[in-house]
Amino acid sequence: MALGIYANPAGLQRAEAEDKIVGGLLARGEFDWARYLGEEKKPQQTCGHWVEKFKQEYFAANGDW
Repeated sequence: MALGIYANPAGLQRAEAEDKIVGGLLARGEFDWARYLGEEKKPQQTCGHWVEKFKQEYFAANGDW
């Protein structure tokens, strides 16, 4: 996961600290990607949405099986 920090001793310390935070959140089942993705990068739809959209467009263009 990209943290946007420099690859130097201070950056390594920051990465190790973040690793402990993420590990704790994962252990408690509380990890959320939103903290790392930022608001502008959140997906607008789920994978299921895109599967359904594909099915609808496919069958509209090609008919049923």
